[in-house]
Parts: sequence; structure tokens; C-alpha cells
Amino acid sequence: MKASEEFAKLSDRAKEAEEKVSEAGSKTREELSHQVEDARKAADDLAEQVRRGTTEAVEKASEIWSEARANWSGTVERLRSELSDRIDEADADRLRRRAERAERDAEAAVVIAAAALQEAEYAVLDAALARAEAEDAASGT
Repeated sequence: MKASEEFAKLSDRAKEAEEKVSEAGSKTREELSHQVEDARKAADDLAEQVRRGTTEAVEKASEIWSEARANWSGTVERLRSELSDRIDEADADRLRRRAERAERDAEAAVVIAAAALQEAEYAVLDAALARAEAEDAASGT
């Protein structure tokens, strides 16, 4: 699949995620719990794909993207470990602090995702430019 097609799928996925996040305020705690569980499983599955390099784009990635993939895996593992530790806290004050930390973590994840999206846009456009230059060179124009 072309990078531009992958980028379009990424855009669709971002819209889907935005809808789920917007609707979160109207969900019950139980519904949110299931939604969080589903989101975590999806994130785990995708992280595993990235770790294993099973997607075509990752398999063809340059060294810098391979390094980014490795760094991402470490970041995910560290965040999951911290989140797991937080779940055991039970009193209201700790739960409030946990919520505040979780909100900060979510904000940071959004910033990182925005940066990754921008990098993806740049990479797709740069690839398109490189292809156009190669075709121009091949045709002698």
C-alpha cells in the first residue's frame, strides 16, 4: 500500500479516536472501563506489530525509523508499568492524583501523536517529491 493511502487511513483512525474521546463524557464508568480495555488491547496489538516489524512500512523503514520503533516500545512498556502501579491505589486522594497524572499522560500522548502525524505527513510528501524527481530524471526533464 502506498504511503499516501496509509496516511489517509491514519486520518480516518484519528477521526474515529476523536469521536470516541468526545463521547467519553457521556459514558458510564462501566462503559468507559470496557472502552479503555478495548483501546488498550488495540494499542497492545499495534505496539506488538511495530515491535515485530510485521507491517510492510515498518519492514522497509530506514535505520532511523527502526530506532524510533525501539524507543516507542520502551516508552509504551514504561508507561504501562507506571499505569499498572497506579491501579492499586485506593483512597480518594490517591485516585484524584492518579486521575491528574493520567490526564497529563494523555495530554503528552496526544502531543506525541500530533508530532508523529506531522512527521508522517512530511515523510509521505517527501517520498512523493523523491518519486517525482526520480521520474523527471529518468525522462530527462
